[in-house]
Amino acid sequence: MTQGCRPEMISFDGFTLRPETGELWKEGTKLRLQQKPRLILEALLQKPGELVTREELRKILWADGTFVDYESGLNTAVNRLRMALRDSADKPLYIETLPRLGYRFIWPIAVPPVESTPPASVPAPPRKSNRMKLIVAALLLALLALIWGAWGRVELLSDHLHLKAYHQHAAPATAVPVMTHED
Repeated sequence: MTQGCRPEMISFDGFTLRPETGELWKEGTKLRLQQKPRLILEALLQKPGELVTREELRKILWADGTFVDYESGLNTAVNRLRMALRDSADKPLYIETLPRLGYRFIWPIAVPPVESTPPASVPAPPRKSNRMKLIVAALLLALLALIWGAWGRVELLSDHLHLKAYHQHAAPATAVPVMTHED
């Protein structure tokens, strides 16, 4: 497997590792795998059949300046990985120990080919024409004018009703006789 290329999945003997998510599956069942054992498995699967040194694994698992018992921590992580894979150090199926050097993944792996075709283009959403925008704007203006005109009529009607009510309740006008002088 080429360096820098990260396949969607790597399969071996019924196991499937999805490097993108770090999930390990065995025949459809998701297995629980801690981070350090998973990182070791990924490193081994990147170089199947080749030595991955203990120093390489130390750099993958711990940042520079980390103070920890690397030897014990690495051994523990490899043992947890072997337990998850149901592998044995004495009769290894997957991970071979090269004493004082490192480890090698010995089972053949299958990596589905990465398609080199570009992703299908997604059509752009249809653009609304300027004409449609103008129509919508004109309709909104007409609606506003209608509301404004109706509001003015309501105010006039209200004023008219108030005046009418005022005149109905006002005191009735009394007739005053007017005398005219006739000569």
